[in-house]
Amino acid sequence: PRGPRWNSSPLLRVFTDSFAPHRAPKIHLKGGDMRRKETEMELIMRRVYWGEEVPPSDMLKALAYALAKRRRNSPRWKDFRRHVARLNGLPEEVKRFLILREDSRAVLESLAWSLAETRDTENLLFLYEARPEHRDLVAKEANRLLLKEVIERIFNDEDPEARALLALGLPSKELQRRLARDPDPRVRAAIAREVTDICAALDLAKDEDPSVREALLLGRFPDKPSLFAKNPSLFAEAVSGLSPEVRLRAAEAVLEQAIFKGMWDVTERVERLLAEDPYPPVRRVVAGFTVQREVLEKLADDLPEVREGLALNPNLPEDLQILMIARGERDFAELLARTASKGWKSPLTSMVAREILG
Repeated sequence: PRGPRWNSSPLLRVFTDSFAPHRAPKIHLKGGDMRRKETEMELIMRRVYWGEEVPPSDMLKALAYALAKRRRNSPRWKDFRRHVARLNGLPEEVKRFLILREDSRAVLESLAWSLAETRDTENLLFLYEARPEHRDLVAKEANRLLLKEVIERIFNDEDPEARALLALGLPSKELQRRLARDPDPRVRAAIAREVTDICAALDLAKDEDPSVREALLLGRFPDKPSLFAKNPSLFAEAVSGLSPEVRLRAAEAVLEQAIFKGMWDVTERVERLLAEDPYPPVRRVVAGFTVQREVLEKLADDLPEVREGLALNPNLPEDLQILMIARGERDFAELLARTASKGWKSPLTSMVAREILG
């Protein structure tokens, strides 16, 4: 494609002057001059987009920042600056200029990606130091490509909020274990929400700080059922000191995850463990899930609010339903009938219905 030569373009002076108005006279373009400027601008942009060559530093800075402020933040020009930030062979001066002057997070995200891909740790660390509000971009890229120099700098930061950023972007197992032993609970809670390593999760489940254990129980850890099934006392240890509401949400999260994954043997061990929980709503959750005869019989003799969960369990055996109705469990019978009348999946059978009516 045709386009103006970089060094001969009259736009270079126009753009550079408008980029540094304190050093240049004002330039006013009207009518045909403005149209000429726009046409030449399009040609220059096309050459940059098509990647023919990297233009001079002054031109890149001008292209990124010379437009009037009302247009600078438009999606079109942000997209163009994102493209500039990802150019191969971007001059050092332009990298530093973008780090210090860019106000779009999307552009800085593209720049951090480009710096990480080229292993430019010096400028990544410069971005980390110069723009504290965007440190998470650096941490994510460092974890993505295992940039040890950058990871160590962040890990040794005195600010715990900065160290907590290393929990983002799938940190390595080794780094997860190191973060799980951090002296600040904010850092441990951050990695507890994102942890994927079983060894780190074990340390976090035994943490003395309740906020860390809560973050683990309600976080993204993909193997919670196995973690607690293989260590029966660990769940009780993990939920100790937590509010009843958190205990309830943790029980629901563990059971739903186990059932979703089809981990039936794990589900059974977790259900037996949760059926012993001192908080009745947790046992009620188990009553609505379990298919184990032993657990169902145990919960059938529990408190009324726990037995109500059995009425919502579609796997409740017919003989247990009849037994509970024969014992005069009127609330249980009414809940069975109400569940069936609303069209929900109910354990109610025709024989049990006759028992209720007669």
